Amino acid sequence: MDNSSTKKVRIPKGINIIGQEDNFCPEVEKRIFTNIDLQRQSSDTQQTWSYIYVHHCKVERFVDIISETDIPYFVHRTTTYRHRKASKGIETLERPTISGLVFLQGNPTSLQRYLNSRFTDLYLVKDCSTHQPAVISDSRMRPFMRLLETDPERIRFLVHRLEYYAQNNVRVRILTGTLAGFEGYIVRIDRDRRLVMNIGDITVAIANIHRETFEEVME
Repeated sequence: MDNSSTKKVRIPKGINIIGQEDNFCPEVEKRIFTNIDLQRQSSDTQQTWSYIYVHHCKVERFVDIISETDIPYFVHRTTTYRHRKASKGIETLERPTISGLVFLQGNPTSLQRYLNSRFTDLYLVKDCSTHQPAVISDSRMRPFMRLLETDPERIRFLVHRLEYYAQNNVRVRILTGTLAGFEGYIVRIDRDRRLVMNIGDITVAIANIHRETFEEVME
């Protein structure tokens, strides 16, 4: 049980970061690959999510193999469109938004056992603090995936760990809207107020945080 106390607060102004976190080309299209219906309530909310990194050249092959099982998976891909230098026309380059990142749902021990049986070099990413496979609750993961599906431009994957944004900042919890329950830090990136939070050990920023109600998390 969470013993931390909370108090309602106005949206903090947040620390300000300019430019350095924006690693996306403006001419992009973001898509997802998954075998679950994100608009339906999960039939097993007790099953957590973990994730692995697959060599970016092997992601499609991995998805083909995992699709033959009943293991839920989720991959977010970015398609970049750019002008060819040597000739006319547009070059299309599609790859995972974070190179090789694949989310899998299930008991971590069972997932790792499956990976060991089919692949020789794939391991669930471990949480730096527990040294055990990182786990993400379904109640946290599903809204995040839905947001990536319906409004991917709001999501930005960041380079720094969450602790970087915690310095001289206030930890808050969202109380209203589709992101209710999410915790993190308010950070202004390129003059836009965002919620910076962890998904597993991955740091992400969610844009357009303006109308939500917050409470301060007193740790």
